[in-house]
Amino acid sequence: MNLTKSGKILFCALTVALVQLLLYLSSGFVNPFLLVLTLLPLLTILLTVALTLLIRTKWMVIATLAVSYILGMFLFFNTSFWVWVAVYTVLALATTVLIGMISRKES
Repeated sequence: MNLTKSGKILFCALTVALVQLLLYLSSGFVNPFLLVLTLLPLLTILLTVALTLLIRTKWMVIATLAVSYILGMFLFFNTSFWVWVAVYTVLALATTVLIGMISRKES
């Protein structure tokens, strides 16, 4: 992975922002069902696009998001969130594949 210093800082900031957003949203301000079905999938897609364009290594992006959601599960949710961790990881994989296909067509 060949990132500049600012790229690494942005990468870390996005990962930390995901965990902080999970903390904020799971503290009772949002219905958990709404969080799981709408906000987290949108956040997954947005972060996947940003990290894929920044890092260009799809497995690193997928691993980062999976680890972030696993941490969120242990910190804010219960063990039934494992299903959603798998769903969001597959969503991140699909998004990276789609971005890879789009970027190959453009070049």
